[in-house]
Amino acid sequence: MKVVVQADGERALEFVAEVNAGRIGHPALVVLDLNLPRVDGRDVLQRIREGEAWRNVPVIVFSSSDSARDRQVTVSLGATMYLRKPSNLDEFLQVGKLLKYQLDRRSAAD
Repeated sequence: MKVVVQADGERALEFVAEVNAGRIGHPALVVLDLNLPRVDGRDVLQRIREGEAWRNVPVIVFSSSDSARDRQVTVSLGATMYLRKPSNLDEFLQVGKLLKYQLDRRSAAD
């Protein structure tokens, strides 16, 4: 499986536009930080959910914020899940297991 990383929100929007235009295929899963440089992750999430190609793509918001407002906003924008960035190794490994589960589930559905 190929992993694509975008350096900032502006580049993420360019990637979304490429998928929307059909020039590249959609990813199996998106892990999105809310506090991206240049363009906010909320704006990226909104653009993702506007595209038909993204309808069934899970978007997991991964943020250092534990704010109820951030959770509420991202869910209203169409996030599949909101995860607070882990503060220790055990929590980080649990997040890895969850992401693998999401990918395995997605692969089984295709």
